[in-house]
Amino acid sequence: MGKKGREQHGNKRTNKSRHADAGDAEPLSSHGEEDSESLDESRDDHSDSDQTNEMPCKLAMYDFNQCDPKRCSGRKLLRAGLISEVRLGSRFPGLVLSPTGKTTLAPCDREFIDQYGLGVVDCSWKEVERTPLHKATTKAALFFLIKDGVTRFIALMMGMRFTHSLPTKVKAPEHRLLPYLVAANSVNYGRPCHLTCAEALAAGLYIVGHVQAAERVMKQFTWGPHFIELNRELLDIYAGCHTPEENMEWEEQFEQGFDYAIEKDGMRQGAEARVYTCTYLGRPAIMKERFSKKYRHPDVDEKLNKARLRNELKGIVRAQEVGVGAPAVFFVDTNNNRIIMERIEGLTANAWIEKRRSEASGSNEFKADTLELGKLIGEAIGKMHLSNLVHGDLTTSNIILKNNDLRQPYFIDFGLCALGKVLPEDKGVDLYVLERAMISTHIDSEDMFKSVLEGYTSVNSKQGSAVIK
Repeated sequence: MGKKGREQHGNKRTNKSRHADAGDAEPLSSHGEEDSESLDESRDDHSDSDQTNEMPCKLAMYDFNQCDPKRCSGRKLLRAGLISEVRLGSRFPGLVLSPTGKTTLAPCDREFIDQYGLGVVDCSWKEVERTPLHKATTKAALFFLIKDGVTRFIALMMGMRFTHSLPTKVKAPEHRLLPYLVAANSVNYGRPCHLTCAEALAAGLYIVGHVQAAERVMKQFTWGPHFIELNRELLDIYAGCHTPEENMEWEEQFEQGFDYAIEKDGMRQGAEARVYTCTYLGRPAIMKERFSKKYRHPDVDEKLNKARLRNELKGIVRAQEVGVGAPAVFFVDTNNNRIIMERIEGLTANAWIEKRRSEASGSNEFKADTLELGKLIGEAIGKMHLSNLVHGDLTTSNIILKNNDLRQPYFIDFGLCALGKVLPEDKGVDLYVLERAMISTHIDSEDMFKSVLEGYTSVNSKQGSAVIK
């Protein structure tokens, strides 16, 4: 986006952030937060091998100590020995990704970064008016900040001066902004520009041509590699530009296509949401919109819809972290309860089974295919349950076979999922729901469900024994 576009787009977010963003930053339950922390902390055991790998340039962070050190991605990189910390008020000789940047980072900055280093600023948007990034001003300021370790564009219209002028704490000869990217972190997955410290550093490295270094940074996190994959098309475009002006031109194009084109003919409605086919930034996508229920109190309805939207995002992230197929999220509109995600081309498992039945009913090939599919579905469910993710609505209609390939099952509709300290009984109910759905939908599906249990047990026999009784 250009300067004007950033201001307009930032202003849109500002109107929402006071209410919606603060809610989105909170985990749905304390169990989910604890489990998310433990997943990320598990990577610490594997960080030592990366410490011996030198980065192509010095990486650093200004830390205002406004977020939980256990959840801060910058602190995690410090523990891994991949970056260093710059004392507040000290001068960093390299380039800093900060709100004082006037232009966008571009490949032409590589020589300077290689020689002097790349840095980021870690502070909380809640403390923005008291954070001494630069001196106070009465004009509109565009802040490229980190909220609890999460990068944000926040456009603040300041109607009054600070009570006193604050000294600059971030000092560097060069400051830059990052171009439009989508977050993959578990807190703000799918939201534009809500990047963690690590995501910001990785994006900067990728854009200036240090792709392997960017991937190395992201490998420190369970969700990290997906950030590169989710944004690879955009990152490759930015890395192919030579000047900030070229990056700005591309951002202008993204801005023009920001209001996704919805194909009304492709609308389907379920009990909780409407699903539209759409095109987002030139990518085939679907938009899932949770609508209000008139029989519910408006306040309860709003809280429930937003909770389920956040729950779905967390379920998708967790599934991807453990290697289970789930659609990538491109954009989240919390005000309208919309998620724009990857369009998985292919039939649902339900439709695929019945199609195969009509083509080869009673044949050994049909039976072999359904047994193989059942085992693969069971393995995927076993992986989710082992990571304390319970889907909550397992049916063959909520599994899509990508490109109609039975070896590529993708799970959808995580709105009723549960994360955290789930009990074996919860996992058992998940499997029971699938069993009843299969029996009521598909003729002679008993053998297929047995193969589901076989695949489930193969993931972890101890879990299988506790859940299947």
